[in-house]
Order: sequence, then structure tokens, then C-alpha cells
Amino acid sequence: MEYFDHVGISYDGDKINDEPHGFGQMTMQDGSKYTGNFLSGQFHGDGELVFESGGVVGKIVGRWDNGELQEHKIFFGDNLQFESDNWNYLIPSDRRFHNEITGAVPVAASRTEPSQFPDLLSIAEYKKTQSAAAN
Repeated sequence: MEYFDHVGISYDGDKINDEPHGFGQMTMQDGSKYTGNFLSGQFHGDGELVFESGGVVGKIVGRWDNGELQEHKIFFGDNLQFESDNWNYLIPSDRRFHNEITGAVPVAASRTEPSQFPDLLSIAEYKKTQSAAAN
């Protein structure tokens, strides 16, 4: 039993009094989907909310009580679990932080091997090239 409401939310699942009640799947306008249990139109009990934000896909697996999230785990699209207590990924002390966060450069998307580095000049050689260029 699927229906669409006036704001573009669709629902496919059990209903009572024309409201989501029991098990079903609700799809929001932004494409995020909740699959799980409902009580009188609210997320209630166990469920999974899959979303996309800024091109990043993630999901929240949790337990709701009348629409309020009570317990949860957050997973990224690659199933890396976010752990707020022991999170050591992309923090300022992590070398990846500068590249990925401040420079918007993915780490290890490509790699430059030592044999591919351009020829390097010593400081003395650099100074010679600068003085020669100035003359």
C-alpha cells in the first residue's frame, strides 16, 4: 500500500487509520529512506535511515521512540562505522586531515613514486640559477 502525501513523501507498508503503523518504508523528498517500524505515523522501534549528504552516502541504524532517536550507530557508504568516542580518522593530528579536509584532496587517489619526482636543486644550485636569471 503506497501513498504520497502533499509534500512528496511516499510510504509503502502497513497502515492504521491511513497512517504508517507497523513495518514499512518511507522515502523523503531528498531521497533518504527509512525502513523499519512505525507507530501512528512516527518512526518507532528498530529501523534504518539511509541518506546522502554532500555526495556522501550514510546510514543510521537505530531505535526510535515516537519519532525520537534513542540508540544509534552511524555508518558511511563503505560501512565504516562512526564512533564518536574513539574516532581517530580525519582529526587534526591525522595526516589525512590536511589533505582531505583543508585541501579537499582525497588521500591515495594517486601516488607519486620517488622515481617520478622532478629533479631537485640544492640551495646553492638554486641561488646560482636565480642570480643567472637576474643577469
